Amino acid sequence: MLRINHPDGTTETFTYNVYGQVLSHTYVKGQTTRLIRTPPGLPSSRQDAKGQRVRYEYDKAQRLIALFNENNATYSFTYDSNSTPIPLFPPTGSAGRNHIRL
Repeated sequence: MLRINHPDGTTETFTYNVYGQVLSHTYVKGQTTRLIRTPPGLPSSRQDAKGQRVRYEYDKAQRLIALFNENNATYSFTYDSNSTPIPLFPPTGSAGRNHIRL
């Protein structure tokens, strides 16, 4: 889908890479969110219309291991040998680092 035409006359548009993965989405009010992707096609960052960025990091198995959000919070993810997510709890006294409980 390249374009959505809404009944009220507004539109949304999308751009894609050669693999059919979304690279940008322009909303009704003209605000655009952009995605940058890794060579295998995983999102490596997302930037919204305000310029705020979310970054994603992956391990060699292409599993998400870290997310850095627009508020400078870091979320870490770990996996066992079967690629099952391991629940993480915030370490005592950790400053500026958050962990996701899966």
